[in-house]
Amino acid sequence: MSSPAVRAGLAATVSSPPASVAAEAAILGTIPLNNGHYQEVAGRIEAADLSLDSHRRVFSRMGELLIDGKSVDIVTLAEQLQRNKELPAIGGVAYLASLTEGLPRRLSIEEYVCIVKDKSLLRQTIAESDRVGALAGDQSGSAEEVLAEVESAFRWIAGRAITSDLASVAEYVKCHYPCIDKSFEQSARLTGVTSGFWCLDHLTAGFQPKDLTIPGARPSIGKTAVSGNISVHVATSGKTTAFSAWRCPARRSSTACAAL
Repeated sequence: MSSPAVRAGLAATVSSPPASVAAEAAILGTIPLNNGHYQEVAGRIEAADLSLDSHRRVFSRMGELLIDGKSVDIVTLAEQLQRNKELPAIGGVAYLASLTEGLPRRLSIEEYVCIVKDKSLLRQTIAESDRVGALAGDQSGSAEEVLAEVESAFRWIAGRAITSDLASVAEYVKCHYPCIDKSFEQSARLTGVTSGFWCLDHLTAGFQPKDLTIPGARPSIGKTAVSGNISVHVATSGKTTAFSAWRCPARRSSTACAAL
């Protein structure tokens, strides 16, 4: 027989389902600071993957705001929760504000998502194990029926664990449609940083976050000049710009930029 201490330890383990509240809070805290993080998260986890009811409510309301083409911040999120009579249940505005406090200086959204997803799968495994265990103990079905149910349940969980960088058009549109729809409603083609060249901006909608744009052409065509013009335009719009031209001394580059 196991000792009382061992039995107590096993009971404590069972009564505390796998969860990483810190990782969940970090994910929720980054989205109001950068709404683009929601697209990275929503494609891999859903509200049901979060362990706390308050976190599930907050994540769901964030999605609703973005689908409506609205930004997510503490004020809009609190209003959305209040509209659904959920603000007191999650801890009020003070709790929402606390999500953005104490975040790591270098955020790793992918790692946080992996942690949350892993804990969610473990909780689902425990839940399904309990369910099929009760089904077997009930003896209302044959062993073959119980084993078939076990196979089906765990195949479904295993399927949720499979991740891929490929995304269907339907998934992409679902995540990005609000932004696309909003730009057309406002007749605004620019969603990124303008280059100063209308034709280029019309084709690219501006320079987008995380994009690497490389101008390519034969020598002496004007690649450096175009890049310099773009840098000056971006800098004069109030954004920080770094300009470096190969085979072009700093003095010459600065003189050329000053003449633009």
